[in-house]
Amino acid sequence: MHRLFLCFILINIIFVMSVSAQINSKDMQVFTDAESLQMQGNYSEALSMYEKLLKDSPNTGLKDEILIQMAACYLQLGDDDSAIKCYLKIISADPNSPNAANAVSLLMNVYMQRYQFDDLIAMSNQINKQYPGTESSAMAIYRLASYYYSKGENKKAIKEYEGFLEQFPKSTLRSIVFNRLIYLYIAESMFKEAEEKIAINLSENPDNTYMLNQMALIYRKQGKYDSAMDLYQKLLRSNPKDIEIYEEMGKLYAEKGEKDKALEQWYKIIEISPKQYY
Repeated sequence: MHRLFLCFILINIIFVMSVSAQINSKDMQVFTDAESLQMQGNYSEALSMYEKLLKDSPNTGLKDEILIQMAACYLQLGDDDSAIKCYLKIISADPNSPNAANAVSLLMNVYMQRYQFDDLIAMSNQINKQYPGTESSAMAIYRLASYYYSKGENKKAIKEYEGFLEQFPKSTLRSIVFNRLIYLYIAESMFKEAEEKIAINLSENPDNTYMLNQMALIYRKQGKYDSAMDLYQKLLRSNPKDIEIYEEMGKLYAEKGEKDKALEQWYKIIEISPKQYY
């Protein structure tokens, strides 16, 4: 009987919590009206409505969306600090939620747009340290790595991307990180590391065209032209009209100094796609 009573209490608590988080029609109407003002450029008026909505309905299911829009208004008014506080509220409330990850990304955008790169690095490290293993941490590491990637700081980008894959092997961003790592490995002549990553991917998807192309490029970089050509021929068997493969084969022959064979491949591109410009 005691257990049944406890179960009943727990069920009621869960029910009350779920009801309190529901989005009622009144909240939605106020939110829509505030959004309308925001879209018209009336940012101060919109902020007042958003703030009142949060005060009147502190547990509304629209809370994260309200804070996101409030941050956008603050940014338009030049109040970056208040915008950042809005994003941090979302992150701290539930750092493992998709909304928190989105808030991290938007926060990093603020620093990027303001050229506050030191702040971006510091905030990324802070979030990763404060909320390890969460969606917020994953996004913070990803955005930091992407910053280094965009700046051409390859070694730093590699370190962050490798850390990302180690901590978040099942992330939805995994394929993007994987591809960028391979690109960076090749750029840094880290061919062994690139081959290892490609081998992992091909074990999961043996017909991955992008990965096979990257492996062929690695072979070319090392002067292993026969191995590269074998891969290109394999790709052509799957798609005999893939002009990108003919382009790469032409480059391979050019690298070997066989100009006639290179031109032969490039002429095939014109035959397949005469309107393509090269």
